[in-house]
Amino acid sequence: MRDTMYAFDGIGLAAPQIGISKRIIVVDTGDNLIEMVNPEIIYGEGEQTGSEGCLSVPNVVGLVKRAKKVTVKGLNRKGEEVNIEASDLLARVFQHEIDHLDGVLFIDRAIETRRKNG
Repeated sequence: MRDTMYAFDGIGLAAPQIGISKRIIVVDTGDNLIEMVNPEIIYGEGEQTGSEGCLSVPNVVGLVKRAKKVTVKGLNRKGEEVNIEASDLLARVFQHEIDHLDGVLFIDRAIETRRKNG
């Protein structure tokens, strides 16, 4: 999953996007790779609206409202429980990828969408 995310210059990927029926996500906003199994958002606060795109919906971007801060609980690669507090971009990516696990695409939440130029 990590290799696929990096190959497409993504910052997050959910297993169902590449045909794997597991609740697994990978995220890397530039700080380090985070791999989570069975992630769930256990807390959220605030609001941010920002532009999102997705490997599953090529050449489309949209404005999406998300929580500004979240706490995500899940298991790491070793099966150990982890809680990660995230804000801003990292919080947005967690919400986006966990939505994929629940069958929700960013275009389902978008305030507006548009085609990317080029």
